[in-house]
Amino acid sequence: MSLKWGVLLAIAVFLLMRLVSLRGAMYQNAGYAALNSSRAQAQLLPSAADADYSLAVSLFAKALAVQKTPRSARGLGFALLYQGQEGAALQVWQAMPAAMQEELMAYGDLAMQAAAYETAVAWYERALALQQHPPVCPLAQRLGRAYELAGQPLLARQQFLRCVQSAESYADAHVDLCFSYVNHGELDAAVALFTGLDEASRQNSSLLTCVGVGYMKANAYGEAVTHFREAVAVDPERASLYQWLSLAYTRVGMLAEAIASAEQATTLDGSRVDYWQHLANLYQEIGQDEAATAVRQRISTLQP
Repeated sequence: MSLKWGVLLAIAVFLLMRLVSLRGAMYQNAGYAALNSSRAQAQLLPSAADADYSLAVSLFAKALAVQKTPRSARGLGFALLYQGQEGAALQVWQAMPAAMQEELMAYGDLAMQAAAYETAVAWYERALALQQHPPVCPLAQRLGRAYELAGQPLLARQQFLRCVQSAESYADAHVDLCFSYVNHGELDAAVALFTGLDEASRQNSSLLTCVGVGYMKANAYGEAVTHFREAVAVDPERASLYQWLSLAYTRVGMLAEAIASAEQATTLDGSRVDYWQHLANLYQEIGQDEAATAVRQRISTLQP
């Protein structure tokens, strides 16, 4: 074959590939237009399930038949998902698990910020279904927190336990599991979790705080004081720890210590109205009316 024919063949191949790419892009863009149209239609229908995504599914399928691209696979997955075919959507996304898992997890985070906890659960479950390799803890923890806030503590604990029992070092999972127990009045389980850890793992201010809160809820204020003191020793720059310690001191009648801790809390975080209000109440209780008045004047500058 002469050089001339070789060049012409190369040009022909290039033009053919370009034509295929343009054809695939045409179907892809049309697919996204159909998908967005169906999503807009869903907002106007009595039920979002009534929206028709079949055109979007067809166009994305044609785009993938012409040229397999991540963007077309992403679109087909969402079209199938909104059409109620979640299993098929996840199967499509398995071709690009890392990118889709990150996107689905981001949707879950947005739902958490909007306090749409059941919606967050759904997004995180989909993301976790695409998990192919460890670590699982960051995502399992997100899912557990969403379950907890959605009022499903048993399912939340299953996710936290996945982290606790895994080879990954993820101390926050112990904290989440502890608060799940405490929030539902299961102090014994929280204490058992705490005491079952080695000494180094127990030196976690959030975990110590969790157990302290559990004791506060159980009216065991002396035990609460002990754990909040330890938490402060571990992390002396956290204002919330001093506030908890002050509340516990108040309950056991140690008002001088309560005031000192409350003052430290307001020193570390002067923006919290509840911290100042607690301090004003303590001053009032011991008869320091002028100090209480001064604190309340400070509160008036913080409140809108």
